Amino acid sequence: MTNTVKDDVNKLFERIIAGNLQNLRPRIESGWEMTLPSGEIVARSTLQAEAQIAINLGICAIPFLIPFVTDENIAIRYVAIFALEQITGEKASVPYFNREIASTKVGHAIQRWLTWYNNAIHGNNS
Repeated sequence: MTNTVKDDVNKLFERIIAGNLQNLRPRIESGWEMTLPSGEIVARSTLQAEAQIAINLGICAIPFLIPFVTDENIAIRYVAIFALEQITGEKASVPYFNREIASTKVGHAIQRWLTWYNNAIHGNNS
């Protein structure tokens, strides 16, 4: 199961990087826009729709989303952060457009998500 979840998360980001988005685009796109690594410009609502794939994978996706939180491309980072926030209910307070991906805030957010994940899989999450 874990390898399948890892593969699903990796495929999601490979598709986004290639600009090969699924037909999940909302009828009305809204929010700020970002440029994917492929050069395609997408609205925040489109990225949130794409993130739903990872969100649907649930808790098992958390360790595989974490590496994408520090991706150099802000669209990739946004999808990972948004999915982690939705799965855990823990808001990152990480500026999506911050180019300082190694900032203290990012490190603290990652630690919060990992702590939440560890508590959840060991039955300690309240």
